[in-house]
Amino acid sequence: MEEPRRVFGVVRQLRDGTWIVSVELWTDSLIVHWVQATTPRSERYIPYSGEYAPFRPTAIHRDSWSCVDDVGTEYEATPVGWESSDESCRGRTKFTPPPPTDAATLTLSLEGDEVAVTLAG
Repeated sequence: MEEPRRVFGVVRQLRDGTWIVSVELWTDSLIVHWVQATTPRSERYIPYSGEYAPFRPTAIHRDSWSCVDDVGTEYEATPVGWESSDESCRGRTKFTPPPPTDAATLTLSLEGDEVAVTLAG
């Protein structure tokens, strides 16, 4: 069973409006918690149908993410869940493998917009 090692508060907003809230380090992975405001329903209306298109945040697409650390580890992203309301979408993206113990900084990227997370200290 995987076990939690550490949690880092990030609370940084990216250019597309996505908030990176926190990063959890686990024994076999790291998990990024993110929040994105939904597009107003009026902008998702499908003309003549009476229907609204679903909101699909950029953060749910595994190919939108990348993660590297200062010792050169590359990570694979996997969306692990998200939920949505009329106002926001919250989700988690899992990266494997876990960071090595000598990694001091993670660089997360969503659609090319980067956030550095300091692991040392």
